[in-house]
Amino acid sequence: MKMKGKIRVPMRYVPAILTERDRKKSTQHDKSDYLDAKRVGKVILTKYEETLPAKESIAEKEEIGAATAMDLLLCERRDLVREKTCLKNQLHALLHQYYGDHYKDGFPKAFHKKALAFYLKDLAAAKSESQVKMLLAKSIIRRIGRLDLTEKQIKIITKDLEKAGSKSPQVTAVASSIHGCGLVTACAIVSEIVTIKRFGNKAKFAKYAGVAPTQRSSGSKNRLYTNPFGNRILNRAIHTIALSQIAIKGDRRGKIYYQKKLSEGKTKLWALRCLKRQLCNRIFQTLKNIVKET
Repeated sequence: MKMKGKIRVPMRYVPAILTERDRKKSTQHDKSDYLDAKRVGKVILTKYEETLPAKESIAEKEEIGAATAMDLLLCERRDLVREKTCLKNQLHALLHQYYGDHYKDGFPKAFHKKALAFYLKDLAAAKSESQVKMLLAKSIIRRIGRLDLTEKQIKIITKDLEKAGSKSPQVTAVASSIHGCGLVTACAIVSEIVTIKRFGNKAKFAKYAGVAPTQRSSGSKNRLYTNPFGNRILNRAIHTIALSQIAIKGDRRGKIYYQKKLSEGKTKLWALRCLKRQLCNRIFQTLKNIVKET
């Protein structure tokens, strides 16, 4: 179809796992740009239903720009959170070696501001004949300094992320319409979806998010299993919302639905998956309404 002198070609997104599977089945496991291009073409011809419309072909430039900006901030934030967790685990081990089992006694949390201030003051003034003890104290001080810097950087990035998200109608709509979904979680959802126009219906969206179960049937037997595939970042964001809704201060409707599934004989994990599916449908409908309004 020609548009303003240009030819518009429909683009499809091919998951890398599909080409990887084709490579493993082949007698030749060589990898090159030429062979990858052939495998991509083969996937589109034989497994078209497993591909998605590429975001570049149907999303607006503003949507792609906003999603890319949020994705960059989210990637950096995830790395910092991972680093923060690693530092805390290291500090738990080192503080246990230095102070013993009761290093957390007298503080609300092991890494509360008062606790960290005490550790820094006590370790800076510590004098020991053991060289190992002194090196241990210095190592703890350095890690506490890195932990403080990491937490400050996370706060700065979170503010930038919330500022970017507040300018996106998709992010604000998801955050305001779904209980337990903050701006950061909404940014993670929108940055992975980019545009809801990529999905024909809510079932395809749930499959992409890894929320819809996988079916395995043989004869009269028909069983459903948890889907370990799909977009795991999107799945994690929806999982976070679901946990928030069934918490003590969560959403009343989410709790009622969760308890209903438990009363039907489902396990806690399976009831949570059912709630995730309902949240997935809600996100899909919310973003679809934004598209209709525009």
